[in-house]
Amino acid sequence: MTGTRKPVRILGIDPGSRITGYGVIDFHQDHARHVASGCIHLRGSDLTARLRAIFDGITAIVEDQSPQELA
Repeated sequence: MTGTRKPVRILGIDPGSRITGYGVIDFHQDHARHVASGCIHLRGSDLTARLRAIFDGITAIVEDQSPQELA
């Protein structure tokens, strides 16, 4: 079966306890297109607060970018 596949939006995460990086690409027919990227900067010594900041930051990115896959 042949046909045009829809682009797939992929969120990549580079985890870290002080800086968590992310990138979003659209992948379509062997081509990738940059959509967004950035860092979530985590401050303070409280690990629980930093983990919550990572959760909140990634949640906001997912809500904003609507990825279909995570890498």
